[in-house]
Amino acid sequence: MRSATVGRRPVCFRAILAASAVTASLLAPGAAWAQAGPPGAVEQFQLWTQVAVAKSFAPGIKGILELWPRFRSRPDFALDRFFIRPWVAFRIDESNSVWLGAAAILNYPAGRAEQTETRFLQQHVGAYPAGDWTISTRVRVEERILPNAPSLSVRLRARAGIEVPLDPDKIWSFILNDEIFFNLNDAGVNNLRGGLTENRAIAGFKTRVAPGVGIEFGYQHNWVNRDTTFDDIKHCLLFNIALDIDEMTAAPKQAEATDDKQVGAAPQTEVVVAQKPPEPTEPTVDIFASKPQEPTVAELAAEPQIQTRLSAQLATAKPAQADSPQKPEKPFKPLAMDFLDGDAAESYDP
Repeated sequence: MRSATVGRRPVCFRAILAASAVTASLLAPGAAWAQAGPPGAVEQFQLWTQVAVAKSFAPGIKGILELWPRFRSRPDFALDRFFIRPWVAFRIDESNSVWLGAAAILNYPAGRAEQTETRFLQQHVGAYPAGDWTISTRVRVEERILPNAPSLSVRLRARAGIEVPLDPDKIWSFILNDEIFFNLNDAGVNNLRGGLTENRAIAGFKTRVAPGVGIEFGYQHNWVNRDTTFDDIKHCLLFNIALDIDEMTAAPKQAEATDDKQVGAAPQTEVVVAQKPPEPTEPTVDIFASKPQEPTVAELAAEPQIQTRLSAQLATAKPAQADSPQKPEKPFKPLAMDFLDGDAAESYDP
């Protein structure tokens, strides 16, 4: 047992080093751009954080509440935006789910008045196993109501990514994904024209610290296409916390059931007490009993038919089977709680 545990550590360690090397290769271009800066682009660093709480309300239906404070580094470190986003997720099968939601985004631009954006959201989330890896997809449509915009802005977002476990128990995972943004209509103001508006590339890690508690952190390179001003390049540090109420409440019950099962499995010695056999009793004669009546001819003729019918019923009767335990339904867990989303750098600059 000791050799298997020791032999597993170098594999996990090499996997973490390989994932770190990939992350460093993605960070290197961003760091170089931060020093020199590409022509026609404005760069800045941001910190995006998230806390999400999920709970099931019915089989296959889960409610999720996301809180996303985002912080900017220019002109000084301050709160840039705050997202409040509730979802209702419906499971189609083990790999697909459909989400419906809404969002209120509070904007705190530097030197300007606060503004609020409202969104209505529909998305499909997929998680498809590929060996030990998982391929993830997401397609989202957003109807955006923005201040100073004369009409509704409709945006399409498409994302694809992979999740690679770094240890046999899948406590740690490495995540890569990329997402593109398209405005499907012209909302009548700058930076809300139709066409390609944004791209986000993310590399990060995910870990499970306790039942129902997950943490994710990573780097996001965010390019925003502007109509009339310089494009935006945002280097974002992501840090997310996921809380699944169902798993958190089920963990103590599962541990208690496991303990009870172990205790019940212990062999118990049955004590058998020898009993004295009953003494034979002498037959008694009832002098008042009437003389037994002889069976009639019809009764004697019916006896073979009754016996044949009973024999047929016994032969066709099936033995009672013990109730087999039903396979428990797998809990509804959207892939990584749809984290490492990167959802703050918008194409709208009022």
